[in-house]
Amino acid sequence: MKKLNVLFAVTIGLLNAKADAGLMKVSYPLDQQGAKKETLFKDGVSFAQMEETARKNCPQIPDILLTDAMLCPLTGIDTGSDAAYLPSTQSIWASRTTADRHSSKAFEWAMLHETGHAQMPYAVNSIHGAVVATNLATAYYWGAHKAKPYKNRVTKYGSKYLAMTAAGAIVNSTLMKIEERRADNWANKTADAQALQGGIEYFEASKIKQQEEWSKYKLSSVVPFGVAKYLLDPIHPSLDSRIAKCKTVLKNRFSINA
Repeated sequence: MKKLNVLFAVTIGLLNAKADAGLMKVSYPLDQQGAKKETLFKDGVSFAQMEETARKNCPQIPDILLTDAMLCPLTGIDTGSDAAYLPSTQSIWASRTTADRHSSKAFEWAMLHETGHAQMPYAVNSIHGAVVATNLATAYYWGAHKAKPYKNRVTKYGSKYLAMTAAGAIVNSTLMKIEERRADNWANKTADAQALQGGIEYFEASKIKQQEEWSKYKLSSVVPFGVAKYLLDPIHPSLDSRIAKCKTVLKNRFSINA
């Protein structure tokens, strides 16, 4: 019986590890410089100009790959992500579609945030490792001290799976929020006044987008957005708290009230 518990725990742990490592699939133009010049933000500034300005202010920004889309590896659907830092390639993936939603200064702040992740490139992988370890431990030990035996193996391993999923989700959410806040703090410390104002703009636009997405679900008639916003993005701090942090830093560093 112990061998079955070990096999179940290892199998589920490896499946979750594979899902974390999969991240996203991307398609991208081969002529990166041409694509960056052609991609314009809402304020008319090209991606190439934004990147040049951002690098002057922050030389630590990693290489940026401008993508057509960032797709879910399982469904092939566009994830809607604006940008992501990849420790494996030490580069940032940035979606061209983001130009339709943001100004150049808003996206400059987003690039600084991803560069904040690059300062500790193995942090996210370490979090994934902690989640897998939590999954393994929970899947193996859950129910070990149960007074009465399970009715059958389906209820036993179903119970283990639910417990493992819940424990892993809690650990992942907690640790990822800490890492995202750390990257936010690095960006806020590095950004100039315009980029900080861009950060506020970025999150306000993201909040509108999130509200629009939630309104498409029938459940939105029952669950208000004020509650749903915590469920829609469990691995980031709330958008309201991130806006407030940008405003606080803008006032403290540059004496500007936003």
